[in-house]
Amino acid sequence: MASITAAETDVRVPASMGSYEIAITASGTAWTVTEEIAWLEAVKVDNTTLRVSHDENPETVERSGTVTATISDQSVDITITQNADKRPAFAQDAAIADQTYKRNVEIPALTLPQATGGDGALTYSISPELPAELTFNATERAMTGTPESDLPPTTFTYTATDEDGDTAELTFTITIGAVPAFADGAAIADQTYRQSVEIPALTLPQATGGDGALTYSISPELPAGLSFDAGTRRLSGKPESDLPPTTFTYTAADEDGDTAELTFTITIGAVPAFADGAAIADQTYRQSVEIPALTLPQATGGDGALTYSISPELPAGLSFDAGTRRLSGKPE
Repeated sequence: MASITAAETDVRVPASMGSYEIAITASGTAWTVTEEIAWLEAVKVDNTTLRVSHDENPETVERSGTVTATISDQSVDITITQNADKRPAFAQDAAIADQTYKRNVEIPALTLPQATGGDGALTYSISPELPAELTFNATERAMTGTPESDLPPTTFTYTATDEDGDTAELTFTITIGAVPAFADGAAIADQTYRQSVEIPALTLPQATGGDGALTYSISPELPAGLSFDAGTRRLSGKPESDLPPTTFTYTAADEDGDTAELTFTITIGAVPAFADGAAIADQTYRQSVEIPALTLPQATGGDGALTYSISPELPAGLSFDAGTRRLSGKPE
């Protein structure tokens, strides 16, 4: 009596294209195989082996069909079930914010979202190619680097791909702009001025780069009597009061708020001064006649003790005592 059995009668195969072999035990060699499944082909390999080859399942639901091995009037049915295609996906609320970076400024590391699902391990990529000096670590899903050139708003696609080529995607833009900068070595010397004495006009360095026109400023507020013309970048004026060494910041700012800065100090000291209206009357003396002692006016202000002098050298016989500010003697 004829007989036929299969080692497995309920076979599950993956969603990807492939083949699967099933051991057949039959009472003779004249067994045959039949199937009517569009996505599967069953063939008799030899007297003990049945091979089923299946296409990739592109659907997200599983599918099945029956293969029948027959000898004489005996047969065995084998059910082949193919898994649904498992496609990768990002979380429903996953998104990548549009990124704005500055040329020659290192970006904060950006870790991109992780996808789940799919068939096998997922791999990650970004397209098109990132700007120069930006890199993407696919293992850590992290974008890092220091961009070297400007880039107008450009759309990039972040893709998660499973082993059978299914993908999930997110898009975002990258914009790279210049930042203002002073020339290498640019500096402002520390400034020392005198109270009530006009300073020589000081033109501060010009910056380049940035987005749009640059504007210039100095902070904190300048001492009374000094002013800064942002259009000409000139510091000028006549300081009205003393100022100990104080640090000021000179800033160039572009239209989107990026800045470059230089710092310098301003020190203002007092200068000696005679009282308003102070004067020395012109003096007329007689040769060989002692003059009445003349005490000259006292000044105030300045830094430290004041010293007094007369120039050019007095005529012979006259002398000036700097300590008492007295002119005396007998002209010769």
